[in-house]
Amino acid sequence: MKLILFVFINIFFLNITFAQDGEYKIKGEIKGFPDNTWIYLSDLSDDSYKKIDSAKVINNHIELKGKLVSNVFFASIHTNDYENRIKLWIDKTPIKINLEKDNFDDGVIIGSITQKKYIDFYKSIENIENSQKQYLEFIKNNPSSILSVYFLRGLKNKVSKDSLILAFEQLNKDVKKSIYGVEISDFINFKKDIKIGNQFVDFEMANISDKNIRLSDFKEKIVLLDFWATWCGSCIEDLPNLKTIYDKYKSKGFEILGVSADSKKESLVNVINKFSIPWENVSDYKGAKNKASIIYNITEYPTNYLINKEGIIIAKDVNGKELEKVLNELL
Repeated sequence: MKLILFVFINIFFLNITFAQDGEYKIKGEIKGFPDNTWIYLSDLSDDSYKKIDSAKVINNHIELKGKLVSNVFFASIHTNDYENRIKLWIDKTPIKINLEKDNFDDGVIIGSITQKKYIDFYKSIENIENSQKQYLEFIKNNPSSILSVYFLRGLKNKVSKDSLILAFEQLNKDVKKSIYGVEISDFINFKKDIKIGNQFVDFEMANISDKNIRLSDFKEKIVLLDFWATWCGSCIEDLPNLKTIYDKYKSKGFEILGVSADSKKESLVNVINKFSIPWENVSDYKGAKNKASIIYNITEYPTNYLINKEGIIIAKDVNGKELEKVLNELL
């Protein structure tokens, strides 16, 4: 991952009109594009590109201005096709940019105090493979910084639960209420130690008809708990094969419960209808941060767990012929 070239020049503040509190202001050069090319600003707070602003390039210049999503937020400046894009932290400090087509990664960003702190921290890391201690020290020394909770979020699967809780408790209450803070809080409260040979962990989520479904509803059934998403290409590719297996073994006591990591109900409904998926699918439309995925610590899609009639997890990531073989043995 390339680090953004960041230049922080104090004199810059003498030559620019400050944005009002609660507003962001981004202006500067974007070279290599014809006039009237649209450039977008997207909020990346939930790890997806949510367009919040746009402007046209005129004479290699652009200006973006609007209401802050929050006091500080992670964002991207990009073209409509995302082939040119750069990520940055935006706060109420005016930002000046200097970008060039096909080379956004090496662009210059001046002004964002949070961005400077972000870049300075990464420059201070001596060994990215063994940087955990430096992250934890930063978090301890910067309890009010959004960067602390952002970094801690990245550590949640790398440190012990006790260490995670200790670091989280050091943060101030406003940072804990941020989107990253809520994610960590959910992770601490919901995540369980899922192992083959253990009893399944129950949860309840709604299907596309808004009916609440519990994993424990499938009593005395062999259940494939399938974590997937409509944006997951390999998940979609496997649907016809999974339907064949479901049709073959359903009458013998086999069920599938799909947990969708989608953020829009419409996307899930469209795919269910398109492929005529006959088994239950549930979601809370929080993307990969849905409650069931947190409980089962799902970090990639697709992932599945096979649960026997006694409620014991007996396998993970069984597909195709391997799944059929196990079902033949059990049924």
